[in-house]
Amino acid sequence: LLHFRCEAQTSVLRVASPWNFTTAPINGAKLLDRSRAPLRTRSRYIIDNRGERVKWACVNWYGAYSVKHAVGGLQVRPMIEIVGRILELGFNCVRMMYSIEGYVNNPMVDNDTVAANPQLYGLRFLDIFDVTIQTLVDAGLMVIINNHNSKSGWCCHFSQDEGLWYAPPYNEAIWIESLKFFAQRYKHPLVVGMDLRNEVHDYEDTFLTWGDGDPETDWNAAAERAGNAVLEVNPDLLIVVMSLCFGMDLRPMREKPTELMYPNRVVYQTHNYLEYQFFDNVSKMVGPWSLLRWYLMVLGVVLLLALQMLRICWRIDGKPTPPLGSLLISFGCWVFFVASIGLVIAVNVYILGVKFCAAAMKRDLPQWMAGTGSFAVGGLLLAVVGVVCLPHRSFFSEPQKDHGSSRSDDSNSIREHGSTGGVRSRRCCAHRASSFGRLRAACKRRNFSPQPPQVWDCCHCCGLQLVLLCVFLFGVVLFFYIWAHILPTYWWMERYLDHNWGFVLEEGKPYTAPVFMGEFGQEVMGHYWLKFMRYLSARDIDFAYWAIDGIKFAEGQIDITTGRFIPYPYPRYENETFGILEDDYFTVRHPWKMVQLQALMASPATWTPDTQPCTHDFHANCGG
Repeated sequence: LLHFRCEAQTSVLRVASPWNFTTAPINGAKLLDRSRAPLRTRSRYIIDNRGERVKWACVNWYGAYSVKHAVGGLQVRPMIEIVGRILELGFNCVRMMYSIEGYVNNPMVDNDTVAANPQLYGLRFLDIFDVTIQTLVDAGLMVIINNHNSKSGWCCHFSQDEGLWYAPPYNEAIWIESLKFFAQRYKHPLVVGMDLRNEVHDYEDTFLTWGDGDPETDWNAAAERAGNAVLEVNPDLLIVVMSLCFGMDLRPMREKPTELMYPNRVVYQTHNYLEYQFFDNVSKMVGPWSLLRWYLMVLGVVLLLALQMLRICWRIDGKPTPPLGSLLISFGCWVFFVASIGLVIAVNVYILGVKFCAAAMKRDLPQWMAGTGSFAVGGLLLAVVGVVCLPHRSFFSEPQKDHGSSRSDDSNSIREHGSTGGVRSRRCCAHRASSFGRLRAACKRRNFSPQPPQVWDCCHCCGLQLVLLCVFLFGVVLFFYIWAHILPTYWWMERYLDHNWGFVLEEGKPYTAPVFMGEFGQEVMGHYWLKFMRYLSARDIDFAYWAIDGIKFAEGQIDITTGRFIPYPYPRYENETFGILEDDYFTVRHPWKMVQLQALMASPATWTPDTQPCTHDFHANCGG
């Protein structure tokens, strides 16, 4: 370890800027005047030393945490031009990442990685990181330094141990040492925040907690230890604390907010990817939500027609009434069956969900499992009551007296009367003609008038099961049809995000604090993007878009059908579909996206939905 680095008492950055930028471009975020640093928090906002609101309108510039150990784009364009482009696009802040491996080993950077910047040839990770930070602050941009991962490379997947702040081979002490080093090394009015760790999450049998005091799982306690260590060497920094569950869940902090040695320093961070992936995969694998609703509506109509046909059969058969016991057994068994399916689904969702976040699963899934389990037990008890209520333990009715009716001559079944008087049919549904045969006959003669009542037999019992099956299936279809209307709405998104982390922005609460949306991205202007933008605007949330980069060094890809990360045999550069810039690191990839992001940069934000969203297809208006 390079322990000597932490002994340095002065920053490597110069404060005076050789650039002449004093204000951000039109439609951009306001730059921070150095004289107004350092920043603090007040209630839900970040403020300068005069008490005025400062909004972080940031962009992520990644690459330094990867095996390349340098920010992206330096192979195609001079660093100063990329920084100038960030400023021209209106951002006032850049989130910069590093890996602990890069800090410890300080590796040489390949010249090919910085091909368009010959002044960086032969330099190491820290040297290039120094130049990058200096260039950013010289341009007047605020910088947030983020410890992205431990081992250099791509992250973050649930199968990786990078969700732990002490991922081997680097323990907690080395993690905190690296944070202190960068906090000391980059003391500058425009280096405004230390982002302690990216996307903390569970790993195998280690389930993260918040506030329970366990040194191996309590992320809040670890953040407090690291945050205080950073403030000891640089008290002017804001401390950015990641939410649990890949940055999706802040609910535990209601009871235990993060407390540091200095007040008004904590900013909570969230990310937004998994929710987007749900909406994106539904559109890619099933179709637009409108098409999904149409499928469900058609299926519901088919089930209603089937129920109507069964009703007509029952009416033609004389509207026979089942014994109470038979009805209770049938209904109870179907309730038990459907509830058991729901319970199995809940258990499997829990098993899958704990790979991402056990804390959320333990909060949300027990109610689901308890509810479905209660219905299953209730259905089973109802069936038991039905068995008790059966006369002579027979599932069917007693035979009816034949008062001279000629219909007795039509009987195609032979009944055997036991000593108990019960009735058993040798052949199920052989009592008279089948209901469907009588339905066909009724259709031919166009006479659907009811016939004299029939004995409730095996055939009628099967019909009852079909009715109950159709009813339950219709209920399931109706459930999904309603949710297919609710899920894509802003109403639902607002409540979902407020429930998970947006509540932190509520004024006047013991836990009130700023929330920083540190990563989010999209390539299609669909329903989810527009509603998420609306939420960020309505809540006036500080943000960092992922990412400015036009290309990425890819080490593998995620299989959307299994959720597994599949490494490439040979890592390669790939197109960054979320990137603001093209692979030339100058051309804006999606102008519509940049216009909408610029509308978020002011405080209060000015974004409003003024275009129709795309649903599934990729075309010019959708950015594809």
